[in-house]
Amino acid sequence: MELFAYIGEEEFSDREPRVGLKQGVTAAGNIPLVVMGFDRHKIDNAALRRQLQTQANTFGKTIRLGRFVFVEAVVVIEPQPNLPTVHVLGQGRALCGFHAGPPSEWPEGHLWVGTTDDPQVKLPKEYAACEACNSLLRAAISEAGL
Repeated sequence: MELFAYIGEEEFSDREPRVGLKQGVTAAGNIPLVVMGFDRHKIDNAALRRQLQTQANTFGKTIRLGRFVFVEAVVVIEPQPNLPTVHVLGQGRALCGFHAGPPSEWPEGHLWVGTTDDPQVKLPKEYAACEACNSLLRAAISEAGL
């Protein structure tokens, strides 16, 4: 497993020089330039090199594209089984259609929020939002032009 990242000294720092990740403007916005090995082409291209060359020239700092190899798992986070799934409720039913009945008839481990709630923001970390419900809700909001 390999990571590729642009690194360089901080441009604006009052402290002893430190090396950090460089950022660049991409189709995804202004993001840290770090990718897995199979996506190296996304940051190893002429457009980003021109941006980084401008940074290097402007601030007098060297920038390098480095390859980093996995050495040690410092923290391992495993999936937790049987997390309660939170569905978005529309007209008394889960938008994803996982169950035909109302929430009172749903099997244990399935909860609900209304369409005006935001399950991604309000859910405690021990709950898993139903991605199918969220996708359908986003599509409906987009179609309505909201």
